[in-house]
Amino acid sequence: MRLSFSRTRRSLLVLTAAGPAFFAVPCFADNCEGLATLQLPHTTITKAEVVSTGIFAPSAGKPLTDLPAFCRVTATVKPSADSDILVEIWMPRADWNQRLEGTGNGGFAGKISYGALAEGLRRGYSLQCKSAGQEKCLTAAQVETAKQIYAGPVNPRTGQSLYPGLPRGSEFGWDGLDPTPGGTPPYAPIFQWVFGAQWDWRRFDFDHDYSVYTQKLAEMVNATSPDIDVFRAHGHKLLMYHGWSDWLVAPGESID
Repeated sequence: MRLSFSRTRRSLLVLTAAGPAFFAVPCFADNCEGLATLQLPHTTITKAEVVSTGIFAPSAGKPLTDLPAFCRVTATVKPSADSDILVEIWMPRADWNQRLEGTGNGGFAGKISYGALAEGLRRGYSLQCKSAGQEKCLTAAQVETAKQIYAGPVNPRTGQSLYPGLPRGSEFGWDGLDPTPGGTPPYAPIFQWVFGAQWDWRRFDFDHDYSVYTQKLAEMVNATSPDIDVFRAHGHKLLMYHGWSDWLVAPGESID
């Protein structure tokens, strides 16, 4: 039986597209194309169309096939001047299972996951997907800083890697690396224990100071020997894992 765009479905659309701020919207369009005229705060409806060919071709990637007829609504949400959140909603024209499925993607997620939308649509869901709302382009200085974090610290004289960089996908934890409002970097006490209370992180020499730091602490804190013969002799086995998005302890350190 064909389902009309009931008040329930239209309410789901508003909730999905722009969040709790839209509960106050009193009424909605009665057909798919009419949703293009919907007025929502900070939101521009960019397209509202019926897709009935059974095939949808994203701007990138392979065409998606075996799709039931659906209403496709796309929108851009800009709650702040530098935001650019992309939203896409697919609603089946028939045999809706009365459920809404929210889809997404990882990392900064600046795109729509069309494969997830297609899979849910085939199973009768109304679906929503949005990008993570990435801000506009980083400055050149910010890009260079990110590259340095990914690469990890190196000895400026020899080029030797001193510690693995943080992996892509760990960016949401980077705010924990910022100095405090008073200018003190995280984990300053351990450096102050080595170099004294007046240690200034801005003057840290990644050649000479790094050697002093490791020589003083290595015996107490380093556990870098791969020799587990005694452990194995007792019949033990060791399983170890490390999350790739760990922003505190670089995953590469476990490998090294």
